[in-house]
Amino acid sequence: MVDVAGTIRRFRPRMSLATENLADDYIAVPQEVRKVDANYRKECGLCRQTGFFGYRPEILYFTPQ
Repeated sequence: MVDVAGTIRRFRPRMSLATENLADDYIAVPQEVRKVDANYRKECGLCRQTGFFGYRPEILYFTPQ
């Protein structure tokens, strides 16, 4: 079995993670990344309009600091 968290800690990759699948992905995905390594900077990528004034990211970019 692959240890994804260990691989991220060891190699500290830049990551582009999709957040368009579940309604709370844009909140849950950064929380999971922080659990693995709190030293990642988050940036929003492509966004989607969710209502008249609402927007949410479909992709989040994570860069190690």
